[in-house]
Amino acid sequence: MHRRLAILALSIGWVFGWALGGCYDVPKPACGFVCGANLACPEDYRCLSGRCVLESVVGTAQCDSPDAGVPGDAPLPPDMSFGPAVIGRMPNDFEDSVPIGTTVTARFSEPVTNVIAGSSFVVFDERFGAVQGTVSMPDPVTAVFTPSAPLRKGIIHTVNLSSPIQDLDGFQLPFTQWQFRTEPDFEPPAVVAQTPMPGATDVALDTPLTVQFSEEVFNVDPSSFSFLKDGISVPGFVGFDFMTKTAIYSYSGLLEPNTTYTVQLGAQIQDPSGNPLAGAPIVWTFTTGTDMTPPELTGRFPVMGDSNVSPFANMNVFFSEEVTNVTNATFTLRQGTTVIPATVTYFAGQAQAILDPMPQLASGTVYTITLEPGITDLAGNPLAGAPTSWSFTTQVDQVGPSVIGRSPLPGTSNVSINSVVTATFNEEVTGISSTSFRLDPGGTGAAVSYSPGARTATLVPAMQLTPATTYTVTLDAGITDLAGNALSPVPQSWTFTTVSDVTPPTATMTTPMPSATNVATSTAIVLLFDEAVNNVGPATFRVTAGGGIGGTYTSAMAGREYTFTPSAPLPAGATVTITLTSGITDVFGNPLAPVSFTFSTAP
Repeated sequence: MHRRLAILALSIGWVFGWALGGCYDVPKPACGFVCGANLACPEDYRCLSGRCVLESVVGTAQCDSPDAGVPGDAPLPPDMSFGPAVIGRMPNDFEDSVPIGTTVTARFSEPVTNVIAGSSFVVFDERFGAVQGTVSMPDPVTAVFTPSAPLRKGIIHTVNLSSPIQDLDGFQLPFTQWQFRTEPDFEPPAVVAQTPMPGATDVALDTPLTVQFSEEVFNVDPSSFSFLKDGISVPGFVGFDFMTKTAIYSYSGLLEPNTTYTVQLGAQIQDPSGNPLAGAPIVWTFTTGTDMTPPELTGRFPVMGDSNVSPFANMNVFFSEEVTNVTNATFTLRQGTTVIPATVTYFAGQAQAILDPMPQLASGTVYTITLEPGITDLAGNPLAGAPTSWSFTTQVDQVGPSVIGRSPLPGTSNVSINSVVTATFNEEVTGISSTSFRLDPGGTGAAVSYSPGARTATLVPAMQLTPATTYTVTLDAGITDLAGNALSPVPQSWTFTTVSDVTPPTATMTTPMPSATNVATSTAIVLLFDEAVNNVGPATFRVTAGGGIGGTYTSAMAGREYTFTPSAPLPAGATVTITLTSGITDVFGNPLAPVSFTFSTAP
């Protein structure tokens, strides 16, 4: 009974943080009762393996058994708890103003294993997540988490204890959690370093803009970190490195020479406790120097001496800084002394220019790229080494051209008798003529042409094609690419068939009828054709009465009937003229014979 009282007293005292140096008014057995807070034991006792043991018996065999000849020291009862429990914690749950250099301690009801930092024993910072640290166990029932760095001030920290923590019988610790808050932070963050320094002059144009703070801060963004020239923001973006506590303003390209820039930091910048930046707003200026360094060519494609360049390649050059005046006059491509037509594009922010030759380059040919002194940086320094030239050779093309597009399509029927014939190739070709590009029958006298760039050959028949006739298009020998490779296979051909309908459409009925009189001014005009027609509108179906009459056009009966509804009533007592032009065609392209008629409206 005395031993139970002793254990109870010790347990209660430890939980409430009492000092246990010698406050025992109960019998003190030589061994067998639980150590107090911070491994405390009464005077003349030492905490070994979580139990207070009398100094005089330490190292003897007396306490090898819980009941080794010590009156009143009964054996510990068997473990019936089905798992260990946390019976003490430091800092305590909801404790406030905890020093940032504290360790976190958990006291268990019995010896435990598998107490692992970051896994079964985790301390969380409410802003930054898991706190890095290590766990030690000075005795089997005590685990101490030591942070790798002092905790952050004014932050709620959460302690989580969970499996695989277990007792020696394998029973797992139930999930346990508590919280505490570190000591408050009343000290605002401050700027400790700036680049460039306030008032600096002759600042290099590529100098990075950085600000280092005394502690971690938040809300560093374009609204709180301004970088201005003449009151206008310099394009860029802001980042913050929490490891170095440094804000970085990244701008594209270079700063302008002989220019004063302004930097401003706002009170929106705060530390984790919400303290605003000391002295905000903080404003300073610096002035750039004169740029005497010329831009340099840092990359090129094709490279000098390249002998396997695709004829379809573009020319690329890269500069050490932003440059200007990159044009067809300062960035050229020549074959011998002949300038190759090309489009030159400069990409600001990337310091890159591209020359796109038109058309493709010849196979197995030497070309020369030249950059002229007219290319300068933003300070006017000319390109170093200009004029500078280098040559390359295109690869030898051994693959013949092929046809990738045909019109009319092979096997097409109902082709208009007014059609032209085209063939499109996968690369530039030569040798297109009436001999190598033929249409049979009736191809004699056809006009044959070729369009570079579009890579398309066109054959225009000398006269209309014959209705209901099958025609054959033939591409024959003589067509080659620019490297002299012949079209393959040759000859190659395809067929199409013209339409069988060559009868033009006619208007079979009108409302009002031609020459009708006393027609109501609200009347709509309706035309009925003998077949479906196209292209009916203001240009081909005109209504006039001394002047043009506007209105809307609608169709019905699958394109055979068209109705004109005037936008306003027709003029009273007027002669209305309806004019139909040859722009109206049937679905086979046969044009309507032009026709007109009149009617009179009522007075």
